[in-house]
Amino acid sequence: MIQGTDAAGGAAEQDGAGGDENTEPFAKPYVYNATYIGGGASNTPDGDRAEMLMFRDNTGGFYHNSIFTDYNSTSGGYALTIEDIDNTGSKPLDSRQRFEAGDLGLTHNLWYGFGAGNAPAQFVNPGLENQAAIIDYLVANGSVVEDPMIAGIERSTSPSGGLDPRPTGNSPAFTMTRAAYPNMPSTRRWTLWVPSVATTGLLAGPPWHTPATSATSPRARQSTWRMALPSSLSR
Repeated sequence: MIQGTDAAGGAAEQDGAGGDENTEPFAKPYVYNATYIGGGASNTPDGDRAEMLMFRDNTGGFYHNSIFTDYNSTSGGYALTIEDIDNTGSKPLDSRQRFEAGDLGLTHNLWYGFGAGNAPAQFVNPGLENQAAIIDYLVANGSVVEDPMIAGIERSTSPSGGLDPRPTGNSPAFTMTRAAYPNMPSTRRWTLWVPSVATTGLLAGPPWHTPATSATSPRARQSTWRMALPSSLSR
């Protein structure tokens, strides 16, 4: 995901249950190998979100082995907010409770390039009562604050193939500890490309992928994309 420089909200606003927010099932997605690139830490795109990632409305969810970088907006330049309300009245639940219950987590991710600053005390929303607990969790669970060394960033509305979101060179993406992938063999390859994006001309290179799809329940269908780079590009 990449944002423009003129107008952009948060990269991801995760909402849980609707209404009074205490109706099951609660949202709890698992995301691996996401790369979220904002509109530029030195830019201020017009937007209604002060953070790149917002967890709210009693949502859970997990991000692992992902990159969050280059974000700012007119509303603020934080990386992360986990909603914390007063839990009175008709809404007794919030995402802070999901975090404290272990239903919300972010592990083994790269964080870098935020308008608010690159120290966790700066990019984790300082208005949160439990900011220190969130920072302690991130530090204890493999978070790295370092330039991911993205190969190429292009935000033009008439792309010329300059967008290449793969880490390059001595990027910490190749050496940092990573979370295990569910039901997949261990791999050192960082990038999982989504073919529908890779074939639009936005990316500086072709996709290599082998899809495998399975129905996991009558209520939900799960698609697992297994993708590999040629040996000359793999790390």
